[in-house]
Amino acid sequence: QDVCGCLLPRYSKDDLSEDLYPPTTSFSAQKHYDTNIYLNELLFKANIINSSFQTDMKEITSEIAKLHNLHVSYRGGPVKTLQRAQAKVENDYINESYPTSARILDINRCALQFRSLTELLKFADVFVQKVEDSHTQYRSIDSVIRCKNGWSVYDAEHPQYTDVKLNVKVVHKEHGFIIAEVQLLLELMSAFKKKAHKLYSIERKFEMVYNYGILQKEMSTFKNNDSMNQVIIGIANDEDEAKRLKYFKYLRQLNQTSTNL
Repeated sequence: QDVCGCLLPRYSKDDLSEDLYPPTTSFSAQKHYDTNIYLNELLFKANIINSSFQTDMKEITSEIAKLHNLHVSYRGGPVKTLQRAQAKVENDYINESYPTSARILDINRCALQFRSLTELLKFADVFVQKVEDSHTQYRSIDSVIRCKNGWSVYDAEHPQYTDVKLNVKVVHKEHGFIIAEVQLLLELMSAFKKKAHKLYSIERKFEMVYNYGILQKEMSTFKNNDSMNQVIIGIANDEDEAKRLKYFKYLRQLNQTSTNL
């Protein structure tokens, strides 16, 4: 969102460096601004723009479907909440450059379901052409800036959920613009996703209980807080970045587990 000019951060990474504002166990100036202030400003803009985005996407979808006799089901998605957005930043973009919250491109989203892959690809082609046509830019959907085609790497021997994701630039006359996501998926994949989500929820509950057991076991090995801190400091200073990231992600999972329980 920052690279495209949607929302530029008020402070650079250097402005909030640890040298200027040494972090404590409960506060980091850089992280607080990134995942609270910047992200909240992004969500504020997203909520204001969402109505025009959903209205125009529904209109364009209906127009293309009628013109090319396509069977399309439109489903508008709610604006992502702060809690879910923060979780995505901390889990998916931990290794991304500052501000990490700017990497979220699906705060505004909608999903379009198709009966066949042929219809899906036809719609995608016409949609991109229509949006890029200067004569139709009176709508809030200004341009398509990225396409992630999951079908291009689909392995039929190992079937799994896949779709096509289009990131579009959504313009508002008073509040600038934001990057939103348009999902194009098959009805079959939609049904698969719902069942997979239920299985995932069960898996997450099992993982939470399992991680709690690990947490108890790990904590019992430390004589006191000093011995635990020595281990953490040792990992933090490890030259292997991948090892550090994996460890801190593990600590965060344990922390979430203990919080949930």
